[in-house]
Amino acid sequence: MNPYLFHALETTPRLIRRAFDRIPVGSWDTPTHPDRFTPRQVVAHLLDWEPILRQRIQQAVDSPGSTLQVWDEGERAMTERYDEWDPVETLERWAEERSRTVGYLRSLGEEDWAREALHPERGTMSAADMANMLPCHDLYHLEQLTSFADALT
Repeated sequence: MNPYLFHALETTPRLIRRAFDRIPVGSWDTPTHPDRFTPRQVVAHLLDWEPILRQRIQQAVDSPGSTLQVWDEGERAMTERYDEWDPVETLERWAEERSRTVGYLRSLGEEDWAREALHPERGTMSAADMANMLPCHDLYHLEQLTSFADALT
């Protein structure tokens, strides 16, 4: 078990919030780079995907060897209307969802972390693999928002 996992999972929502708060309201709907999400879409994506990613971990624990569902991120952004989400409320709700994820992960037994499911694009992944991917995913978007905010100043 990664000794830094829970600290990272509990910290990254605050870091994302700080980065987002540096972006003026008038830039919330500006793509951070061609073919990438806007700041508003980034935080909507984080909230939308938190329960999906948690469910994947639960599926590996509860149904080892099962196949995970794959989603198209861009298509999901359109169908879920990320452009209409209030980013301030979204960040608050994401922190709440993340807290649920941490609570679930803290409840796992040592043997649960090794249970695996098949991701059709990434191959076999353990619950530990998926849990450790969460803060990496957060950091990807933290860098996206931070670089965008830096370019605005």
